[in-house]
Amino acid sequence: MDERSAAAIAKGSGWVVSASVQLENKVMPFIRFGRSDGGANVVATKSVSGGVEVPVTANQVFSIGMGWAELSDKKFSAAVDDESVLETSYKLQVTKNFTFMPDVQYIRNPASLPNENSDWVIGLRGIWTL
Repeated sequence: MDERSAAAIAKGSGWVVSASVQLENKVMPFIRFGRSDGGANVVATKSVSGGVEVPVTANQVFSIGMGWAELSDKKFSAAVDDESVLETSYKLQVTKNFTFMPDVQYIRNPASLPNENSDWVIGLRGIWTL
């Protein structure tokens, strides 16, 4: 990412590798690795996550995953602990063009809440495909 002088953000670089495979048209495990130099105001310098998607019916998919991140000293204090997340979601294909996806996350050592040991995030997402 390029430097943004007006926002006082230094340039940064990094990479991400993501892999998934669908097994017998059923379960789909996935894994992701990432690394950054901590520039460009990114949250983490190292991360790894993985999980699995499991079809429940033809129009519904359950997923669960875990992730870990080493937080960037350039963005946060060096005293901030690594962040980890457990996430689960349920994808429902409501119509041909609309998917509804409730999501629950448990975050240990949330980067955005340095005075908290943990936090819960509940989300509702709608995906409309044109």
